[in-house]
Amino acid sequence: MVGATERSGKKVIPESSRGATSNGRTLDCVAPGGSAADFLVSCKVDGKIGKVGFGTSFAAPQVAGLLALLLEQDHNQSPDQLRAALSGLCRKLPGVKADTQGNGLPVMK
Repeated sequence: MVGATERSGKKVIPESSRGATSNGRTLDCVAPGGSAADFLVSCKVDGKIGKVGFGTSFAAPQVAGLLALLLEQDHNQSPDQLRAALSGLCRKLPGVKADTQGNGLPVMK
């Protein structure tokens, strides 16, 4: 599960996923997802570049892309191994509770 920070990756946005779900899942990490005041810019449905929105729906694909890169390095990694590799790339955001950021923000070395 992925939460969202504002674009700079320094602060978790109010709209982000948090805490444990009803089935006990917790956040794995956070990623930049923009904010209501600072929408993400990307390719839009009409093919033009512009503001596309913000939130966890925009943060999660960034983590999916990172996981794809990790899987490309070793195709035989299990989901648990990928989760551990992702966790190893995360850095905690200062002053943010664990249930709000999971393992933190992934940072490529």
